[in-house]
Amino acid sequence: RIHTNNLILYFAESEQEQGRLGLTVSKKTGNAVWRNRAKRVLREAFRTNTAFKTAGVDLVVIVKKKSQYPRLDLYHGELELGLDRYARLARRGAEKG
Repeated sequence: RIHTNNLILYFAESEQEQGRLGLTVSKKTGNAVWRNRAKRVLREAFRTNTAFKTAGVDLVVIVKKKSQYPRLDLYHGELELGLDRYARLARRGAEKG
């Protein structure tokens, strides 16, 4: 589990070649228009991020309650940040044993 400013990211290694995405946007985050925009923007950020296509990682994203208005550049940056943190943790775990 990795926290960013607006998202909580859960990673799971997968045997699939291409990464998969699961989204959770609670009603507590905003109205239906806001929630649907957040999901659309997250799907696009995931789709355009080439690292997830080859990572073999399943990702579940939870949008935090106090999240900023959904923007592609914001979510794209946070997904990249989360993937970098996950890669560092995975390398550290591999080094330990």
